[in-house]
Amino acid sequence: MKLRKLLVAASAFLVLCPLAATAHDEEEGKGKLGKVAFDQRHDYAQAADWFAKCWQEQPQGGLAREAAGRRLEALRKAGSSAQATQAARDYLERYPTGPHAELARAQLK
Repeated sequence: MKLRKLLVAASAFLVLCPLAATAHDEEEGKGKLGKVAFDQRHDYAQAADWFAKCWQEQPQGGLAREAAGRRLEALRKAGSSAQATQAARDYLERYPTGPHAELARAQLK
């Protein structure tokens, strides 16, 4: 229950207080929310959404590659095959030698 309240509060902060945080802070916050949804709540669909927001809003940001790869992982675990396949293509286009490249190639087989 506390974790859910934390997620709601963090989401509200990011939405309602955009001037209070830098782009990096927002990117980092969304990445952390994605990790909580994935690692602790095992809510892979929600994790994929957070990682997508992180990646789409800061595609050149410091966490973009990790967010794109974690999104691929989350979509696979959520059973979203078509979306995972597109995420794999996107990942390989941008990061052909990245740490999730092998997973992306496996998704495309």
